[in-house]
Amino acid sequence: MTAYRYVVLGAGRQGTAAAYDLALRGNAKEVLILDAVPGRAQTAVRWIHSRLSRANVVVDLAAGSLDVRDSEGLRDQLRGADAVISAVPYEFNLDVTRAAIDIGVNLCDLGGHPETTSQQVELDAEARSGGITVVPDCGQAPGMATTLMTLALRMVPTPETLEVWDGGLPLDPTPPLFYRLTFAIEGLTNEYDGPCYNLRNGELVALEALTEVQTVDFPPPLGRLDAFLASGTGATFPKTFQPVLREFTSRVVRHPGHLAAIRLLKSLGLFSLEPVRVGNQLIVPRRVTERLLEPLLVGSEPVRDIVVVRVHCVGSDGGAGVRAEVDLMVHYDEELGLSAMQQCTGFDAAIVAAMLARGELKKGVSVREVSVDPHAYVRELAARGMNVEHRLLQLHPV
Repeated sequence: MTAYRYVVLGAGRQGTAAAYDLALRGNAKEVLILDAVPGRAQTAVRWIHSRLSRANVVVDLAAGSLDVRDSEGLRDQLRGADAVISAVPYEFNLDVTRAAIDIGVNLCDLGGHPETTSQQVELDAEARSGGITVVPDCGQAPGMATTLMTLALRMVPTPETLEVWDGGLPLDPTPPLFYRLTFAIEGLTNEYDGPCYNLRNGELVALEALTEVQTVDFPPPLGRLDAFLASGTGATFPKTFQPVLREFTSRVVRHPGHLAAIRLLKSLGLFSLEPVRVGNQLIVPRRVTERLLEPLLVGSEPVRDIVVVRVHCVGSDGGAGVRAEVDLMVHYDEELGLSAMQQCTGFDAAIVAAMLARGELKKGVSVREVSVDPHAYVRELAARGMNVEHRLLQLHPV
């Protein structure tokens, strides 16, 4: 089999998990990890080496320093890669996409920002003419959850409504926020303040985050959780399937107490991006909030967490009502020291990157729900010990 060269941009939690999975399961001959913070990529390489040695796997791992805003440096480092993962903040993904197209390398990114994804899709013709593939939104949600939504939708011959409940949750929720952060703080604040795209009566609507609250029950050890609208989790899915679905709703789930605390912060203006003058300085409230929240939510101990995805798609099959149910629960990996969110985000990007390297996905810039076959994806998850439950139920009239 051909062995592949991968480049991972960003050596944070998700980038490290993605690089590890590529080295272990991506038929890699080389994985290059790059980060703007000096020494950070080297730390990731040492961690991966220590885990690979347990599995008797030997891969050429390399580390380097790179600020992705260095346009020429970025292009130089990406040349010759079979696939690239962008695990940097979403605001850099459009420029990274342009660089990948310019030099002809396949790319996926962690995404999470619908407006950026829409701009990337506009580069589809350029990517196709260059013979490469770009898949945005390859993380946990959007990403893993997106493909599981696609799976549920395809199980129903005539789908009408689809709901998804998704979230990463600490096993030990503690006040004041009853939450632990397992990804970039900027992604969290964007979820809680950006537009939430859903479908209502077949129309694409942008709803307010932190609304449409429900309580939902999950198996132990989670129990009853709050569910509410959040930005980015549905990504491009509702727009793609607007001709098919009448209703679409995407909610995140959190431990009780979290939503009330976040609503208070937001009501005080602490999520605002409008600068305010404090003394002689202009300060953006959200940036201050992020810097204060991040150490509190990250904590000093590893996060032992669970990621849950639940999808219900209701419709009909030959005139009879049916409901597809898809469920996944992923736990913290004690042996590897990987959070559930690292597995669900980093491994997701690695699965897609390996598909890109093997040439399995169509050329161009393609949204996640169109580009990745859900059945092939579920098999990849199973190979990583993440087993998806899915069933089609007959609905009986009351």
